[in-house]
Amino acid sequence: MYKLAQSCLENIDTLRDEKLKYLVIDFINVTPVDFGVIKNGAFRTAEKQNQLYKNGVSQLDGYKYKSKHQSGLAVDLVPWVDGKYTWDRDTCLYLAGAFRLFCKMHSYPIINGADWNGDGDLKNDSWDPCHFEKV
Repeated sequence: MYKLAQSCLENIDTLRDEKLKYLVIDFINVTPVDFGVIKNGAFRTAEKQNQLYKNGVSQLDGYKYKSKHQSGLAVDLVPWVDGKYTWDRDTCLYLAGAFRLFCKMHSYPIINGADWNGDGDLKNDSWDPCHFEKV
């Protein structure tokens, strides 16, 4: 069983949706993949979102095109392996699938960045498997 680090909990506390917050905290107890919520992986200001856009890590500028992170309705869950975050495709997809199923079991409508259109085909969507947002 894993335990979320205090810094991770501080990031989770910025979520505005209490059920999403509960699901993330509870999920760490049932998944075999350790994970965390990276800095700026929960709530973001428009300024922070715009900086991520300018750095090329987001397609949304935070002003004209807003992210659900800006309303506290999105979270980035990143696998933690061998003492560091990893974006290894297989590990991310495993975690994404497990969290999507966990949310479904709790009747929480969520979409994952590995399958934006929900068709199950991960080849045609922009790939952001660590991102989850309320539908």
